[in-house]
Amino acid sequence: MHRTQTVRRRVDLAVAISGAIILGFVAIWYFISRAVLGGQLTQGFQVSPTQGAAPLAVTVRYTDYRLIPGTQLDVDFGDGTVVTNPEGDNRGSVKITTVTHTYGVAGTYELAMVERIPGMEARPTVTQTITVTQDDGVVLDAGP
Repeated sequence: MHRTQTVRRRVDLAVAISGAIILGFVAIWYFISRAVLGGQLTQGFQVSPTQGAAPLAVTVRYTDYRLIPGTQLDVDFGDGTVVTNPEGDNRGSVKITTVTHTYGVAGTYELAMVERIPGMEARPTVTQTITVTQDDGVVLDAGP
């Protein structure tokens, strides 16, 4: 009887320690992946640059930590160009999607991104203002 209780205690202790180790690794992975990926705009969205002279190449980067199957991502550049479900790079349990677009006309544009998860209402759109100037730095009202 005494031996059975000792074995049971050891198994319980091993399970508790294993769970703590796994949670520790998950927490470390989460914080390191956030730090390595840089400053996000909101919920994993990053846009750069946000201003410059025409033609201006802008890169949108989205980091999805959940990888929910069937999720749709729309990137609307505000000048009539919309990219739906751009290709991404899976890195373990993280998907990184990068889209580049060139604004050819000076103006102010509202870049919008929305993530649609199956079975859920579309998440609020994340927006970023893009200011494109002429070579002399003047912003024209040529945007939409």
